[in-house]
Amino acid sequence: MAGFPLRRAVSRQDRPLEIEPYVGFETPSSDYPFYANAAVGQNLNKLEVGAGFTYIPPISDAFFGLDVGYVFVEKTLGVNINHWGVNGSAGYFFGPRLSGRVFFLLKKGNGLDFPEDFPVPRTGERWYQHDRLVRHNYLNFGVGLDWALNEKYAVSTSVMTMTWGEQVHIMDYATGVTLTRSF
Repeated sequence: MAGFPLRRAVSRQDRPLEIEPYVGFETPSSDYPFYANAAVGQNLNKLEVGAGFTYIPPISDAFFGLDVGYVFVEKTLGVNINHWGVNGSAGYFFGPRLSGRVFFLLKKGNGLDFPEDFPVPRTGERWYQHDRLVRHNYLNFGVGLDWALNEKYAVSTSVMTMTWGEQVHIMDYATGVTLTRSF
């Protein structure tokens, strides 16, 4: 999600719905390997344009969030792998600094299909670049717990599982711990 929804001191009746447009840019920090199952990423530049929507009902301690973004990805061998990213959550404030949530992550977009688009024998430039060319679509669901340390910092924990995937390695479970700083 675009940001951790801290319970605000301001009356939620004034602005129960917040809309935050965003632009994000990713560039590789080094020329790391992108070929193989253990690769850390595709080693490509990416530009994401989207908006985050957060709704906190005026008479409830619940919250709902949705981020929708389109990611423009650097082409490899002329193949378009641009994609949509949609992240949604529903949660509850247990107190001014502690909340729990359920969430989903969806990635759906363009790219090639394996094995149809990779003829045998699997050699040559297209095969070497296959991790950059395949669609990698998925839908993950999870649960999380968020703790606001103060107005700028929050710690989040989560566990999630993949419920659907196309052209991607299947994930049983993933866990995470994140420290977030708001600006």
